Amino acid sequence: MRHFLSVLSLLLFISTLDAQAQQRRFRGGSVETPVMRALPMDLAPTLDGRVRSDPAWNLIPASTGFTQTAPNDGQPATEKTEVRIGFTNETLYVGVTLFDSDPSGLITADTRRDSQMGNSDSFRFILDTFSDGQNGFVFGTNAAGAEYDAQYAGSSGGGGSGGRMSGGSGGGLNVNWDSSWEVVASVNEDGWSAEFAIPFTTIRYPKGDNQIWGVNFERTIRRNNETAFWAPLE
Repeated sequence: MRHFLSVLSLLLFISTLDAQAQQRRFRGGSVETPVMRALPMDLAPTLDGRVRSDPAWNLIPASTGFTQTAPNDGQPATEKTEVRIGFTNETLYVGVTLFDSDPSGLITADTRRDSQMGNSDSFRFILDTFSDGQNGFVFGTNAAGAEYDAQYAGSSGGGGSGGRMSGGSGGGLNVNWDSSWEVVASVNEDGWSAEFAIPFTTIRYPKGDNQIWGVNFERTIRRNNETAFWAPLE
């Protein structure tokens, strides 16, 4: 699989892997499809979980504006989340800053690989690299830096990057898929943050310099029993 060129434009748009949610409807109204662009990085970030202090992220714009699916469906998330995506020739980087008004209340239930992220303060995302709304790669972590990865394949059903992905006809979430990548998380006075490094050789995607992938991000705030997505789900 060829490496990305430094001039590549990687455009990411919402993908929920859910046939009904693909209609881009939420609470009876139209939802504008959110778009973010991954930018080339001159300097690879230092994987220490400290996004805001790393100059490698300075020129990468943040995407935010998460919406709850629980407990208050359709309402803004109670805490702010910022997601940044950049890349070098070999690696895709995701940096996330998860603000929290009470970092002492962060809950980490399990640090084992592929443990249930919904039981902890956690962050997950799905990459629909072929933009087909049916297949994707899922990566995640919690405030303790646990590694979570899975592969989703299905012809219909599912959705999101949590429990909404587990259903569907002819497919489902395969948590036995383990790939080679890294993540480091860090707790600070403003909440917590994490940095992901995913080699392009770890995932499959179409040939060509210009890539358009589907993506969605999910955050769990455990003490609030809150789940929020970057792009709202139906």
